[in-house]
Amino acid sequence: MNISARNLQDPHFKDQICKIAQECDITLDKVIMELTETAVMHNPDDAMRVMGELSAVGIRLSIDDFGTGYSSLSYLKKLPVNEIKIDRSFVMEMAKNSDDQVIVHTTLTMGHNMSLEVVAEGIEDEDTLNKLKEMGCDLAQGYHIARPMPANEFFTWLANYAAKLNPTHSIKSIK
Repeated sequence: MNISARNLQDPHFKDQICKIAQECDITLDKVIMELTETAVMHNPDDAMRVMGELSAVGIRLSIDDFGTGYSSLSYLKKLPVNEIKIDRSFVMEMAKNSDDQVIVHTTLTMGHNMSLEVVAEGIEDEDTLNKLKEMGCDLAQGYHIARPMPANEFFTWLANYAAKLNPTHSIKSIK
């Protein structure tokens, strides 16, 4: 679920999310909320408060498009996040661009050293996926894995994709 800067200013946001989750019979530890660095930096104090409230009830938090916003490492160490998502602009060309490889590798190392799960966005080909596996990336997302699809097609896709996976894959793929 994506969180906007406006959500991060809403003092009732956590309560609204908890109510919706309860109505839909979803446990909060299964919910991952994504926010961008830009949304956090729009009003850092409100963002920290709301993120702390969400984290306290078990909701997992992810920084989306990591590396493209106001990348403040001092805020990253203070935020109650569980994962970072490396922006596609660094991932898409990394099989051919050594600078992008360095950025991705460094971000992976930093994330893992901070006990964060690291997701790579924008996987467009097998070479990039293999390079990310070699680097120890936790999760992968992109058109090479799956294009956006209607919810009613997801479970069929998942069954087919799981059957194709080689048991030696060390990276989990997410849509």
